[in-house]
Amino acid sequence: MSDSLIRCLSPREMLLSSNRFERFVFGYIIPVLIMIGLTGNMLNFMVLLAQPMRKRTWLLSCLAVCDIFFLFFMLPHTLAHYELFTFNYTFRELYLSYKTHLLAFTNWASAAAVWLILFICFERLIGVRYPFLIRRYGIDSTVSRQALILFVVMLTGFLTIYMHFSYVTVMKPFCNNTQIYAFHIPIGATVWPGNRTNPSPYWLRELILWNTRIHELLVVFIPTIIIIIANALLIITLKARTK
Repeated sequence: MSDSLIRCLSPREMLLSSNRFERFVFGYIIPVLIMIGLTGNMLNFMVLLAQPMRKRTWLLSCLAVCDIFFLFFMLPHTLAHYELFTFNYTFRELYLSYKTHLLAFTNWASAAAVWLILFICFERLIGVRYPFLIRRYGIDSTVSRQALILFVVMLTGFLTIYMHFSYVTVMKPFCNNTQIYAFHIPIGATVWPGNRTNPSPYWLRELILWNTRIHELLVVFIPTIIIIIANALLIITLKARTK
């Protein structure tokens, strides 16, 4: 029998937060924000689905859905900071096993929301500067809307899929299988536990590295710049029309 299986972890060692500040934020602040966010987005979604507004606000409806998914995937991370769940073997086993995938789905929802905000800015800009363009080219047709949603979902899913493979999860039992702990090791780590060499293939490490850079570029940097420019053009156009 291994030493780790015999050894029992202390309550402090079993905590899933690294410090008190993290425990306070995830245990008290974020749950409140999640509840407010879920309630607000569900109300928005129901209002936006009303028949008179459905066609004009379909992008906002999709954005509300993305926000709801994002907040839903955040819930397990907040529950993990409560003692009721922290010391529960079943919860720990499920949460620690799927934590990386939960983070990947959370980032997928976040990335989709960013791209939807980008298209909302463009929709408003085109509507103000070229009001007849949308009708003339059928940009606002049902097929166009479905194609755009599919494009956003597939693109952001592709941009975040690498996160499912970014970490290797090593589960370790303690205290005669009554406690469980996990190590989430970055796939690109040079040295692994026990001073072992990283066993991951070189091509996989390079793939994760380049996907991380592409994600930063296409989900964070470029959309932010375009959103700022689109909003600036919208403000300039509105000011020019009010003169």
